[in-house]
Amino acid sequence: VAVEKLAAAPNVVGLMWGAEDLVASLGGTGSRKKDGGYRDVARYARSRVLMAAGAERIAAIDAVHVDIGDERGLRREAHDAAASGFQASACIHPGQVETIRAAYRPDAETLAWAHGVLAAAEGERGVFRYEGRMVDEPVLRHARSVLARA
Repeated sequence: VAVEKLAAAPNVVGLMWGAEDLVASLGGTGSRKKDGGYRDVARYARSRVLMAAGAERIAAIDAVHVDIGDERGLRREAHDAAASGFQASACIHPGQVETIRAAYRPDAETLAWAHGVLAAAEGERGVFRYEGRMVDEPVLRHARSVLARA
């Protein structure tokens, strides 16, 4: 529903989804399977929210990780959210804040790569190779997003 109403809300600066809210509204009993992974309906909604936010050029905010004691699952999910394009992950407990921040913060190696590839691009025209990898505009946008998250 939030995705369809997005066009009618011109001042929206971010779009957040809630897995438990969604599944409860559908009459379900939980957004996750026993192994902690999302059910298909939650993964579908998560992807739709990310795509809709991207299309509108607004921030996509990932849902909370409700299992407060599952730091490993929170870390894995927050890393996936950052890599997928979410700008933030909501948290339900103060103890989750640093884990989420760390997941969105690029490590030193990734930062060095981003700086290096952008510096190399200054002397190039079109597609080029950097550290054995083809570099084109999508790769440069990725490097810029890494620096923005730093």
